[in-house]
Amino acid sequence: MVAAAFGSMPRTMASPYGGAAATQVPSVEPSLSGGVWGISQTQAQAPPALRKSLRELGVASSALGSGAAPSTAATLNTHSLSGWAAPIPTAATSDYAAEASAHKLLARNGFDSAHLGRSARELEARLLVPSAHGVHSTSAAMATVSYDDDEDVERRTRQTLLPPHSGGTVQEVLRNHQNALVQRTLRQSHQATRRAASQLVDARIAQDLQAEREFLMRDLAGYRYATSGTQPQSTATSTRTSALGLPTSSFAGSSLSSEWPQRHASLVASLNRNPQDWTPEVLLSELEQLAERLAGDASASASGSATAGPAYGTACLLLKRSLLGSTADGHFTNEDVVKQRTTGSLLHLCLQFRSHIMARVRAATLAGRTPPQAATSLTGLAMDVAFFVHMQLGTITNTSHSLWAQLFYCLRCGDASAALQTIRNAPRSDQNDIDPAIVQLISALADLGGDSLFSQTQTFANPLNRQDVADLYHRTKMRGSTGNNNGNDTSLSFQLACLALLSLEEPLATAAPYVVNTIEDYLFGALWVAVQSPTECAQQVAKLGQLIQHWGPAHFEGEESTSSGGWAYAMPCLISQQYASALRHLAESSSLLQATHLAIAMDRGATGALLRDWTTTTTTTATTENVESASCDLLTEILVTYASQYFQTTNPSVALEYLIRIPDSTHQHCPSSYIGSSAKKQIRRLIVESCAFEVLGGTMDGSWDETNAGALHSHFSPAEVSTILADAAGDTLREGNTADAAELYALGGRYSSLLSLLNHELATCLVEDTEKRRFWRNAALQFHSIHLTQGRTHVIDALEKEGTLSLGNTFQLILNLMVFFDRCRNQEWEDAWSLVDDLQLLPRSESDRSLKVESFQSLDSVIQKSFHQVLLGAMESLSHQHTSLKGRHVSSPIDANAVSQRLKELRERARLLVTFASLLPLGHFAGDTVSRIAQMEAYMM
Repeated sequence: MVAAAFGSMPRTMASPYGGAAATQVPSVEPSLSGGVWGISQTQAQAPPALRKSLRELGVASSALGSGAAPSTAATLNTHSLSGWAAPIPTAATSDYAAEASAHKLLARNGFDSAHLGRSARELEARLLVPSAHGVHSTSAAMATVSYDDDEDVERRTRQTLLPPHSGGTVQEVLRNHQNALVQRTLRQSHQATRRAASQLVDARIAQDLQAEREFLMRDLAGYRYATSGTQPQSTATSTRTSALGLPTSSFAGSSLSSEWPQRHASLVASLNRNPQDWTPEVLLSELEQLAERLAGDASASASGSATAGPAYGTACLLLKRSLLGSTADGHFTNEDVVKQRTTGSLLHLCLQFRSHIMARVRAATLAGRTPPQAATSLTGLAMDVAFFVHMQLGTITNTSHSLWAQLFYCLRCGDASAALQTIRNAPRSDQNDIDPAIVQLISALADLGGDSLFSQTQTFANPLNRQDVADLYHRTKMRGSTGNNNGNDTSLSFQLACLALLSLEEPLATAAPYVVNTIEDYLFGALWVAVQSPTECAQQVAKLGQLIQHWGPAHFEGEESTSSGGWAYAMPCLISQQYASALRHLAESSSLLQATHLAIAMDRGATGALLRDWTTTTTTTATTENVESASCDLLTEILVTYASQYFQTTNPSVALEYLIRIPDSTHQHCPSSYIGSSAKKQIRRLIVESCAFEVLGGTMDGSWDETNAGALHSHFSPAEVSTILADAAGDTLREGNTADAAELYALGGRYSSLLSLLNHELATCLVEDTEKRRFWRNAALQFHSIHLTQGRTHVIDALEKEGTLSLGNTFQLILNLMVFFDRCRNQEWEDAWSLVDDLQLLPRSESDRSLKVESFQSLDSVIQKSFHQVLLGAMESLSHQHTSLKGRHVSSPIDANAVSQRLKELRERARLLVTFASLLPLGHFAGDTVSRIAQMEAYMM
């Protein structure tokens, strides 16, 4: 019955976990006493024995899954086992019998064994791991896991999420699940930590790379790599040109804070006040220190270019090495000066590259790198060069390759002694590769002495064996051209570079383009040949400068035209003595501060006109004056632009310190303390545009001392200050600004000019009450009350000394006439007539008429031009008095005689006034004025 219910059992069966097939199971006959499963009917029907708990079923299921017969037997030992017809011969037989018994037991108790089987298999598929895979418990996996990489962690975590094969209870499942959650949390934390650490490492690497780049740029400021690859681009194919001759407005100020302009201004002010203490060397040294502080200022680096500060200091150092000691005496020619400056520039390039190598070696040493074994036997620069070559070229199996590179870099640093030491300490096999002519020539160069080949005034000697080196160069070059190196053989390139430098047969860029990686290297090779030319140094430098200008700023600046602040083009110009082009380009490229102070330093150390581009045409006498004039114009343009952009509105007294340094194109050979007409013209412009009259000119007090002196008095005498202020007042008058002109005349102590201006302005607004009249009247009254009513003041003394007291009389007369017209406007006719009569401008009788006509001729012209208004006002006052008195006489004839007498006097004065007006030269007002006053006189009947 059971067999029919479950179907016929196979003689062989596969392992439920994918194992090998079980052995054949022998036939087992059922026992009458034990039933099919070997359990007695009494026990099978007992309810307590049949009611298995879920825990017991789980234990049984676990035992069945383990495939161990003893475990099953131990579990079922709680019941009486009988009916086994024969012993179980194998483990497979035991498994089969136990499984059959379990199915029968579940069926008798109403369980669907097929459903339970499917559920058990699903649970096993989810949770159980085959023992063949060697899975340990979760706790063991946690103890032994190692985080090699993300894939390994993921794999291990997937394994540990599954419970072990040996555990099947609920508690074990929950414990395994908890351990899996902990493991997954640890995995996620580990991955997040690895990502954060990776980002931190990447950031530190990028930061170190940026620091290394800035470090290199500080050493090679103003230069860029010719190409992005190792093989430099041929610079001779460039056709770009620079834009020259731009107006002042093209100069661009930098975005630096006001701190650095003020520091430079203090330096310039000290230079102006104590010129004897400021030699060109001291000035350039101070500028170099300011440049170093500027480069280290975080705010300046954030608002300006990262290379502006280092390049500024490099330029100061270059000028100090190339300009000092190169000023010409009477026995020096221009070519001699150019050669000395070229030698100084070449010395700068050598020392600069030497500093670069030493800095790289120092940084590598601090980073823990050790020099190669071959470098330990060297000392000084030779050892640094060997370490540098090792870092640049890496480990080279053929040491002779490294030897040629070391020799080149020693010569690149201008140190023949280091090159000779390198040869003598090389292995014997490498020394054999060096031709004896090379050793002799390097020894001859080393005998010149000094820290560098170019630190002394003498140039290279011309040893007899130089021709041997030249022959060797050509043979080596021929051997290289027939080979298959395509110019990329490192050893051959450095060998050709050394031979080209020593033989002077070809420029370095032509002989070994592989080693010319920067514009600096190109300039070094060009100047190396020019310095050793006995007669053509000036011509070769001029050609180099023309070539650089032919390439133009775009070639040197590249796409990042604003990153260098103009220094990428300016530095090659300075090295090739194209000073005007360098300064102009800096001023146009947001480096106006640096260009201004370099121009001041260069002009101070100049003989003749230094702010010029050296060309072959500058040696002719016909163009000397034009060149010097252009040099003065450039310096004037830079100083004026800088002063106006930085200080004209914020601090005019500081702007003055720069303007007084403007050279005079008509007095090129005057001492630096001389302030010419060009400077004074720009100072007047500063006064007018800034309106800082008292700051620059002081206060009006008759004499100047420390309490009332202005900035001008620090550089000019009182008489010169007065002249400058008066000229500035004249400029404002031509622009129509009379108010500022009056103030400037007052500050300059030009009281005659001031009173003339006041008289003119007051006379033009005598009658009408306008804003202009009120302004000038208030100003005049203030001046009158302070300087003309306090006894004998310095104003009166000045007018008397100049013989212009009549201007003061005219000034007071005009003020009285303004009061007269005010009374007329207020219809105070009697007071108005009384005032004008007291001024004694009009005749009182027939005998007085001719005298008043003569007095009119002596009046100031401004009053004569307005005298027709005085006549009209006087006649109007007489007319109104007559009308008023006549009306009073009619209404109250008590005092008839007195009134009649007064009316008669008024009519007589009116007739006399008409006659007097007809005798005066009133110009085009004469006819109209006489007609109007005659008509008013006719109505006085």
